[in-house]
Amino acid sequence: MIQKAFQHGSATISHSVPQIKFFNLFYEKGVTWYREQMPKSYADQITMEKTPHYFVKKVVPERVQRFNKTIKLILLVRDPVSEYACV
Repeated sequence: MIQKAFQHGSATISHSVPQIKFFNLFYEKGVTWYREQMPKSYADQITMEKTPHYFVKKVVPERVQRFNKTIKLILLVRDPVSEYACV
């Protein structure tokens, strides 16, 4: 469903402020805090957040799965990948 929405240009996206860093740095604040950081969105919208560090911290995959077993993760890389620096 999501793929079709993107392919046909019918997806509307509501996104968070840049890099909430919940699953790697602020996990102890709890799910309520995380949800409060997310924007208001409607049932027909896709809600997204981005934190590049999620893909380099070993604790993140288990936390994400515990939060939502059906979550879809999208990894975007740029060329050249060597420009990405994780501080």
